[in-house]
Amino acid sequence: MYNLYMKKSNLLSGSILKLRTDGNGWWEYLDGENELFQKFNKFANTPRFTAGELPGSYRVINHWAKFGLLPEGIGSKGSWRKFTFIESVWIAVASHLREFGVPLEKLAKAREQLLAFHDGYKSYIYFEFYISQALSTKNDAFVLLLADGSADVGTLEEIELNKHGKQEHNDLILISLKGVLQKMNIKVSPTNVAESLVTKQIINKRPVRRE
Repeated sequence: MYNLYMKKSNLLSGSILKLRTDGNGWWEYLDGENELFQKFNKFANTPRFTAGELPGSYRVINHWAKFGLLPEGIGSKGSWRKFTFIESVWIAVASHLREFGVPLEKLAKAREQLLAFHDGYKSYIYFEFYISQALSTKNDAFVLLLADGSADVGTLEEIELNKHGKQEHNDLILISLKGVLQKMNIKVSPTNVAESLVTKQIINKRPVRRE
């Protein structure tokens, strides 16, 4: 029923969750043969959002840049840089974690692990995959954060699997990606990344700024 992701696990450096469930669509997503997945991948990795359109204020975004919280893989650089959809979701997650009092230094560590950029796929493929799952399936995905700033992303089933396998009971913060997306005014739908979801609901919207 379960397998170890082996070489594919290195797409997310510093991974907390070593065991992943079979049949969650990961391998199919990597193959990239599904046309709707391809459309989502293209949309998700195209810089389109300015700092003024992201959750949080422009001043906060600029301040975060000094602490290494902003993604470095895709978006353009400089004062006029634009962010991809995946990067905007990370910024929304970081904003939520700040509400829990997580220091900027630990958020920077979490960013390095969650947004590990893969040159071959030209994307943050692991984070992208779980965002697609939160958008398009009934199963939620969660960002995990440990006290030292170590971070990962996975489903509740995978979290429980690893907790049982390690026999560890570390305290952690869980951030629901479905909840984050809904706060960004993005509707989540229990379909297989339906074309309507990609072309009508996401592309024509902008993330909701949270002051």
